[in-house]
Amino acid sequence: MDVDHTFSVRNFPTEYSAQSDVVTGKLSGQGRWYLFSDTKDVSSHTLDLEHDQMIYSLDFAQQQNRLVLEWSVGDPDDGFICRFSRTA
Repeated sequence: MDVDHTFSVRNFPTEYSAQSDVVTGKLSGQGRWYLFSDTKDVSSHTLDLEHDQMIYSLDFAQQQNRLVLEWSVGDPDDGFICRFSRTA
């Protein structure tokens, strides 16, 4: 992600089949990102990635004293969670 609000991804999982236990959709390409705050009364913010008129909302979380982004792929009950963190 860049300061000009652009990003690029490769093999970002977008869909999952619990029946076959495989990722059925992946995104590669470029887009724009922005922070989204739902309401003034809620402290929950998301990092939204916009690509080809689709928006993917990643949640902020903490893991081992590090800020990470979480993305749920597939049905929340049957899918899986991806965690992304900054690398050097």
